[in-house]
Amino acid sequence: MTASDSAARIAFFQEHIYNGCWATAIPAVAVAAIVVSAVAIGIARDHARWRWLCIPLISAWVICPPVWFIWEYHWISGWPVGELPDIEAFKYSQELASKVWAAAVVLLVAVYKRSVHAPSC
Repeated sequence: MTASDSAARIAFFQEHIYNGCWATAIPAVAVAAIVVSAVAIGIARDHARWRWLCIPLISAWVICPPVWFIWEYHWISGWPVGELPDIEAFKYSQELASKVWAAAVVLLVAVYKRSVHAPSC
């Protein structure tokens, strides 16, 4: 892939897919949601009445990101063929995002396991 091809693909995604505030909002909301979820799950150790919230939070993180990736892929597929860049660049971004998603789920499960099974001091 040449430098001009790479620049064209980057420009396409910035202009058509994640332009304006979406380029900042989507990652910011995702990071904030992961942090809030981890803190909420961590609090379950001290507040047993909130422990029920842990499983729905983890379940949401297990289900929602793949649904987002599927929607995003099919939304991108709806663009006219002549306007799309090489789909490999998009697939790579989704592969990378899926690895981050998997790490977030592992983090939340680890916080949950530590919170539920942690010995009291």
